[in-house]
Amino acid sequence: MHRAIVLALLMLVTAAFLVEAENTQTSDVTIKWIKYLDPTNKNDTAYGTCIFGDYVAVVGWTNITTANLLFKTGKPYVALIHKNNGSVTKEWIGNEEGRFYNCISVNRKLYVVGSTGIYVFDADLNVLTRVKREDSFYYSLAYDGKLLYIGGWIYENVKNVTGYE
Repeated sequence: MHRAIVLALLMLVTAAFLVEAENTQTSDVTIKWIKYLDPTNKNDTAYGTCIFGDYVAVVGWTNITTANLLFKTGKPYVALIHKNNGSVTKEWIGNEEGRFYNCISVNRKLYVVGSTGIYVFDADLNVLTRVKREDSFYYSLAYDGKLLYIGGWIYENVKNVTGYE
């Protein structure tokens, strides 16, 4: 049995939220749509979502088998789902093994990070740029209106420890 990627778009009732902003009570939330994605008919996992224009971008990995579940194998995956009706408009599956963890939209470009590096996509999910340093993973993204901040780790012997591999 395989897992499918599940995405629910929750729409806040903004008028009630704005009026009740000082109140700590929960705002009304409605579900506009729920989308099940199964791009490979195997285990597929979503790790992150972000708004990309009129779409919800979903990032994760696909084609996961029981044998490679604990390792970085599988293929990085991006889907663009229309915010209004939940239809999948575009999908991208990478050729190499790895995972995508998070995404952010900046200046009509989609920035995606994961074990395969930092990718920049256009609205048609064409790869515009890819940056990868060996033995590195990238997990988070933030944008302050000027600079893009990327969190992750690089496996490097910064203190010259003997026996480091």
